[in-house]
Amino acid sequence: FSWRIRIKKPSACLVRQKMSDEGKSRDQLLKEVHELKGRIKELEANSFKQQTELEIFENTALFHELLNSIPDLIFCKDIQGKYIVCNPAFSKFLGRPKEEIIGKTDHDLFGNGLADHLLTNDKKIIEENNFLKIEEWAIDSSGQEVLFETFKAPFYTLNGTLTGILGVSRDITPRKRMDEELAKTQEQLISVLEAFDQPAYVCDPVNYEILFVNSPMKKKYGNEILGKKCYTVFQNLDSPCSFCTNHLIFGENI
Repeated sequence: FSWRIRIKKPSACLVRQKMSDEGKSRDQLLKEVHELKGRIKELEANSFKQQTELEIFENTALFHELLNSIPDLIFCKDIQGKYIVCNPAFSKFLGRPKEEIIGKTDHDLFGNGLADHLLTNDKKIIEENNFLKIEEWAIDSSGQEVLFETFKAPFYTLNGTLTGILGVSRDITPRKRMDEELAKTQEQLISVLEAFDQPAYVCDPVNYEILFVNSPMKKKYGNEILGKKCYTVFQNLDSPCSFCTNHLIFGENI
């Protein structure tokens, strides 16, 4: 006898159902892949945002730390002349908290005369698009006059847009007073030397250059000897005199 094997073919309905199920699986899989890609992009964006925010925070913290530690007066004004940034030294000089300075103009904080002078310099910086180094007198919170050496420059954003003016002011009042006292002392010394009826001169003890000669000395040697070496003019030598007494006069403090 013989065996007969009968294979039953699936019905067309079952085949269509299976293909439909497989189609749905593929669509579902593609959908899940698309959603996964979107989630990855979202995570990457959030990570970049968090990193950017961290960098901004760190840079801002560093910026404020620098502002707080610098003893010079630091400030920024916008195009309209309103203060947008100032450090504690600037606030202390005005005797006002930062909140009472930000948003104010020079006319709000100073007298009209000083404010007009400051604004004239600010306009010059903006118009010429260049920095400016000037000496400015101002009145502090106690009413004292203070002389500042101020450096002002245009202030730009990262994309190159002019935002306003950045300024740094240093109190040079003590140095100014010292210079005035030194000038006064020098005038007195010159008056004394000019009163001599004998030749007199002043020489640098380190490089031996002649710095000053009185009238009798000018008559004998002329004004051309200023800046020349004393041993060349008076002794016709090419090197300091062997009998020079500078070391005896100044010692180690020469």
